[in-house]
Amino acid sequence: MIEVKHWMPYRVMDRDANYLYAIRHEGDTSSLYRLTSYDHEPTTPIKVWPGGWCRSIWCSPDYPGTMLARIHQGIYKSIDGGVNWGNNAPNFDNGSAIFILGAIGEPVLANTGVLQEGVCWDNENVYLCEYNVNTTREDGGINDAVKILKSTDRGTTWSLAAIWNTDGNHYVRHMHGIQKHGAYLYLLFGDYDYESGILRWDPTQPLASNQPLTAYADCWAGAQRYRTGGIVFPPGDFMYWSADSSGGGVTGTERGIWKGRKDMTGVPVRVDNKMAEFTRHSGWTGCLLQNGDMVFAEFLEVEAVGDPIYFYGTHDGGTTWERCGTWGANLDGRGGSENLFTWKDGLTYFCKVAHSGKASDNGTVVLMPKAYSAQEGSRIVHPVYWVARSGQDDDANFRGQLPSRPWRSIEHALTGDRITYGARVLVGAGRYEASPITPKWTANAKPPKSVASVLVEGAPSESTAIALSGGTTLADLVAPSPDMPRTLRALRLIAGSVSGLTISRTGPAIMSGLTI
Repeated sequence: MIEVKHWMPYRVMDRDANYLYAIRHEGDTSSLYRLTSYDHEPTTPIKVWPGGWCRSIWCSPDYPGTMLARIHQGIYKSIDGGVNWGNNAPNFDNGSAIFILGAIGEPVLANTGVLQEGVCWDNENVYLCEYNVNTTREDGGINDAVKILKSTDRGTTWSLAAIWNTDGNHYVRHMHGIQKHGAYLYLLFGDYDYESGILRWDPTQPLASNQPLTAYADCWAGAQRYRTGGIVFPPGDFMYWSADSSGGGVTGTERGIWKGRKDMTGVPVRVDNKMAEFTRHSGWTGCLLQNGDMVFAEFLEVEAVGDPIYFYGTHDGGTTWERCGTWGANLDGRGGSENLFTWKDGLTYFCKVAHSGKASDNGTVVLMPKAYSAQEGSRIVHPVYWVARSGQDDDANFRGQLPSRPWRSIEHALTGDRITYGARVLVGAGRYEASPITPKWTANAKPPKSVASVLVEGAPSESTAIALSGGTTLADLVAPSPDMPRTLRALRLIAGSVSGLTISRTGPAIMSGLTI
């Protein structure tokens, strides 16, 4: 299903046919970078917003270089791939917002937002569903409105497409997203049972306002199973989603991954509920991989802050599902992904803030398809560190955190506070000299909530060999303890305190005339 390929020191926000668009936040400044590949690291951003917090970017799939961005509460437009932004057609370069969230349609809302899945492009048309976070809202009151906006000119001008909660009644809490599949748009509502639903809308027809979700013809509503952050549409008649529900524990009937017909006929069925094994872990977004596999990533509710996020995947079209990936969060980690998508290179990009182990919060995990083994368990995809004979033992410029910039020695990687517990250290093929190590993993600046084993993993076929000085077994490399547990995998001990064996610091070890 998934395996880590790379780690990027950016927050990858979206993509078009030519580029990945990524943000780095430093203090209150956002810098925008345009990347040609996962390992491209440009030295200069194409746009800097001093004092401007870029929350989201949405790229047109039909018009490369045309894109929208959210800066604070403003929506901005670019037509030149992010170099210039503004509202002055045809150049869009005056730095002004197209509109302010909450200001289109009556009533004007002072505090509303939009999630990453809340913008959908449909050729010339663009749809945006607002996420009302007004702290003064009252059911059916003036601040309770939930709106869908529409643009017919690639995001230049906007109008109200539909609205709820403005007739004195309360129908929905939020809109989590809007997705296009075929000729239809799928609208995602939350949060309580009666507020939750998946609504299929033909956008060539008007959408009625101020109705309960159960009043719409093509809508599943009224239960937590219909509350989600995103739908995956594989080929065929069915679509899949993970329920944004965390109640009921392991017996919760609404939690897990669900399957329903794309034409909204029939009754959806639950296909997996492994997510229910964890307290206050809920579903969020998913992705269709290039090889046809599907994966979903969790959402951490406030009670689960600092827990790992788990990935759930299927390799057989949705019949069986496995917990196939682990992403480590730090003590601030809650919520779901900022992005989860597959690009033209066939790789999958997962971005979320508050990750463990690495100092910068600007980070994206790059995943590649790989066969899954139940014996292996859930693969650690973050935090992951790399060691290779071609590396260097320093800590500058994300050294050790990218496979293109590995450390040289196992000792350097595992000593001090460079990694944290719950990490995975991938050691390339070759011969490494080491002495028994006493780590300080608990001193890492971005620890997770719980102590978990560090996995030190060699290259396939045990082609990673350890010449260990001062120990008799491979287990002596890192002595385990309750607060420093470790797991060693695919490593081969080729030297130690073995009588008659001499270790050369400049060449291979020789014993009985054999080079090892």
